[in-house]
Amino acid sequence: MSEFNLATDLRRQGLRAESEFAGWLDRSGRPYILVEQSRGSMPAHLRGAFKRPDFFVGYPTIGLVGCEIKAKSLFDGAFIMDEAEIVNLDRFARAFNIHIWLYFFPPEEPEICFIAQNSDLLALERRRVRKRICVSAAPEAMTCARFLETPFETALFAAAP
Repeated sequence: MSEFNLATDLRRQGLRAESEFAGWLDRSGRPYILVEQSRGSMPAHLRGAFKRPDFFVGYPTIGLVGCEIKAKSLFDGAFIMDEAEIVNLDRFARAFNIHIWLYFFPPEEPEICFIAQNSDLLALERRRVRKRICVSAAPEAMTCARFLETPFETALFAAAP
């Protein structure tokens, strides 16, 4: 019997969600870039102030859309995000004049994802979870997409205000 390692399991779930997302973009024919996330790819004076999205998706005549991918399970009926991560994504979005969308892929529901615009998450309820301030996002307030069946742009535009 193999030993359970939470960090390894969470990393594996995150990589699977990113792979599912890239496959969704491929099936939809969207141009995209997987963003380099290593520490050295961010200027030293901005480390800790910005959070880069995982993907940039291109739309001719519109520009880039940032996409942050999360493999998250519900906790007390909501997706929980560290407040600092949401704020740092917003700083990045403002500095580069792009919109950032979060895609939540619940590991226990492998055929769906929930979509929310990062700027909308900034206005949500905060709560303390394990000594950290977090944003609590209920799935009912998000767009649910069956990403194996729905084209990417259909889901994104359905989620847009």
